[in-house]
Amino acid sequence: MSPAASNRVFLTEERNRSGLYRPSVKCVVDAEDRLSVDRTLRRLGHSLIETGKGRVRIDNGRLYRSVTGGGHLMGTTRMGATPSGSVVDRDCRVHGYTNLFVAGSSVFPSGGYANPTLTIVALALRLADAIASEP
Repeated sequence: MSPAASNRVFLTEERNRSGLYRPSVKCVVDAEDRLSVDRTLRRLGHSLIETGKGRVRIDNGRLYRSVTGGGHLMGTTRMGATPSGSVVDRDCRVHGYTNLFVAGSSVFPSGGYANPTLTIVALALRLADAIASEP
């Protein structure tokens, strides 16, 4: 999915048993996201045919009408250059704080289709090295 300002996590007026506001999520899969999946599947299909490795069957009904998601939440503490467009900098440090870091897929500005675990591990290792080398 491409980053979209309309997709967000926000607090509702409803409170839980502890008195904390309950979160809610707004997530819209737009036409560009769907076209991106379509283009990727077509490129994969052409590659498989050219190499004689197989074929891809695209189920347009599933692709365009019944989008399902996985368990990889991404982008809620986005990485970026400025506090106005992100939560953490390139070193996973929360903007405006010297000793507060976020490690995980929530810092991804966008996500792909594949499992994000290796990227999460790489970011965590880089962050650990950066923290260990600080005076």
